[in-house]
Amino acid sequence: MSFQCAVRIVATTLLLLSISSIAQQGTKFEAGCQLPFESIALEHKGFDDSCGIGGVASSTDVGNQQQNRIKNSFCLNSKPIALKPQDLATLQKKVDALSDFKFGSGLSVPTDRSPLRNISLKNGLSVGEGTLVVVVGYMIDPHYSDVKNGEGVNCKHPGNEPNDIHFNIGSKWVNVDQLNTNAKMAQLCKLVSGEISPHFRPESWEVDHLDKLTGIPVRLTGQLFFDASHVPCRPNKPVNPARSSVWEIHPIYSVDVCKTKKQCRVDIDSDWKPLSDFAKEADEKSASERDQ
Repeated sequence: MSFQCAVRIVATTLLLLSISSIAQQGTKFEAGCQLPFESIALEHKGFDDSCGIGGVASSTDVGNQQQNRIKNSFCLNSKPIALKPQDLATLQKKVDALSDFKFGSGLSVPTDRSPLRNISLKNGLSVGEGTLVVVVGYMIDPHYSDVKNGEGVNCKHPGNEPNDIHFNIGSKWVNVDQLNTNAKMAQLCKLVSGEISPHFRPESWEVDHLDKLTGIPVRLTGQLFFDASHVPCRPNKPVNPARSSVWEIHPIYSVDVCKTKKQCRVDIDSDWKPLSDFAKEADEKSASERDQ
């Protein structure tokens, strides 16, 4: 076979792979239900109208096709089950103990996710992927992820607007920005995580508002999800993104802020205010201070 012929074959193969992997682009995002944050949802033109619920994945990649749709699940409507951040780390240990369940990269996303359901935690409580949960903790290190090349679930669009906001969740506040790189990674490796989807993401949920939650407890409601594309930190082996468990709260359905800025009860709504209200008050305060 000539060199020129080989080059043509490789080019044709890459083109076919590219076509199969972008087949779902150009499709409007349809959640299949009313968004849990419908009243404050913001449509992002050029993204929400062109990146469907399945994102992009190879036509033969059943694992990532399924996982993308689960990442975009906004239709859970049961009463949320209250978990603590440590419960997500416990769930990780439960999955690690499974003998025939492989995960850890984009090439090893399982097609059978049934082992991720109905996992026993304590006192007869069973949860799993697809359970609506609520967690109280501190939102640490919120940032836009995969902004350079984008992510398959978000149709590989680059930039902040069309990508997830990743953050860690701690039961205690830690200012990781004051730490050096190694110390920051070590601290984040002790925490669990959550992600805010870019689809119809409210303006008040953007990073510039999340950064104002320094030291304030938040109540996060969303789907319990296992990100099989990644692995958690292991002893002396930090990873990126750094976390103790690849069980996440993803996507986030609602964010509430503790009114007292100290300690609030997970099941008492009057202890909390929506992040949208918190952000509005913060903006009004800043505007008032500038006018003085």
